[in-house]
Amino acid sequence: MYRTIAILLLTIGLLVPAASAAERPSRWRGVWRVSQALLCGANAADIASSWGKTEANPLLRTGSRFSYGSMAIKLGALTGSLAAQHYLIRKNPAHAPLFASANLAATAALAIVAEHNMHIPKPN
Repeated sequence: MYRTIAILLLTIGLLVPAASAAERPSRWRGVWRVSQALLCGANAADIASSWGKTEANPLLRTGSRFSYGSMAIKLGALTGSLAAQHYLIRKNPAHAPLFASANLAATAALAIVAEHNMHIPKPN
């Protein structure tokens, strides 16, 4: 529980300085890049915490357990979303605050899921 609160406070702490720089897209671009790195880290934590356990998400299920196929689907979705963000930010830099906020929210959600997965034992 304390980890979840700490992660949420960290996410909010990253948004507050960025919100004061709403007029400066270059600062938002920096926040957006940091949010991408955090999103990749949260995905890695989710993969590590899910490895070998029963997969509950039917979109990631390639077998009964989380393995290489599930990881490939998860990383493909992450890569596609980051590539789309790069394309859209290049076309319109004003979208940086939107994507930064979405990435940080997804990071918080994935961190909570990873923390939850750590308490689930692997099946024998």
